[in-house]
Amino acid sequence: MRGWSPTARRSGVGGLSVLLRRRDWAEAEGDVLRSALRPFLDDPDPVVRWFLARVVHLVERDPESALELIQARLAVEKDFENGGTLLACLGRYAAEHPEQVDRLLYDAAFGSWLDAFDDDDAQVDYAFADGFVEITLYLALVRKTAHARSLAQSWFEEPWDFKVCDRAIILTRRFLNDGGAEVRSGAFALLLLATKAAERRRAVSDSSSEEFRKAYEVVSSVCTTVHLVSDDVQDRRGHDAPAPADYLRNALPVFWAASAFREPSIVHDIVQTLAHLAPQDPAETLRCLRGVVDRGDPYSYDSLAQEATTALCARYLSEFWKDIADDDTLLTALREVLTVFVIAGHPPAIDLSRRLGEAFR
Repeated sequence: MRGWSPTARRSGVGGLSVLLRRRDWAEAEGDVLRSALRPFLDDPDPVVRWFLARVVHLVERDPESALELIQARLAVEKDFENGGTLLACLGRYAAEHPEQVDRLLYDAAFGSWLDAFDDDDAQVDYAFADGFVEITLYLALVRKTAHARSLAQSWFEEPWDFKVCDRAIILTRRFLNDGGAEVRSGAFALLLLATKAAERRRAVSDSSSEEFRKAYEVVSSVCTTVHLVSDDVQDRRGHDAPAPADYLRNALPVFWAASAFREPSIVHDIVQTLAHLAPQDPAETLRCLRGVVDRGDPYSYDSLAQEATTALCARYLSEFWKDIADDDTLLTALREVLTVFVIAGHPPAIDLSRRLGEAFR
């Protein structure tokens, strides 16, 4: 919350809002409290309006009236922080009233909010952005409402045209992590849209241009998000427990689309994710590993990269040997990955390369 100094007016409204949030007071004196608070809904003081924004869902008794009030407030509220608070209240109704909340997303009030947010000179307020994005993604991925799906798709198809897409990529983490298979698949589909869009933009942009840099930022954010979620899954389930069976299947298309981006941080996120998910399908993870690692890439000379990739290769020689031993293409892929780091002079890679050769003597 912004810094502010208490006044009698602010303290009085704040106290009334606290009482309305208490069940005992709301049941005994709810009508009195609501009547006392309503005149302050459009108060000129943004701090006073913030107190009201926190309880706007309680000022009206029934959901329909509460949604109408939130819509009316968003139409005139100009403060981003208050807008974020109103959106948080709107989110309370997304599960039980998805169609009504979905219609609000395309209301003219949101048009003015998004125009202001995407303006080059706008002060970014993540409370507002996150509130708007979380509602949209929830409705698009979980409730599958029309307006939200259209809006989310437009963000990920042109990720540099919307500031909210920066937050949307990060916030897909919730749906990759906690959603069911269908929700997770939908979230991955959005990330794949953004990655493919970034690759198209990278292919036609000058390497010194802002668009080229933005394309790398988008893919880096996507791969970091996918990696962090796979890491979260392992932490929650235990390192010996598998991630959801569909996670690798959905992640691989994203990684293949990102394979043209040879930035070490991007490649490292992919390699670490493959290491987490290798038990699901050793063959496919090895093919993907070969696709993102190549001779002469900056990644091959990074010490962290050498350790992570060589450690994964060692697992193919031990833990996953039975999955690759009879497939010449997979053995060739493993040799080629090791050769990348042999050429870079990494001693463990040299030792593993010798072990691989000895396995066929």
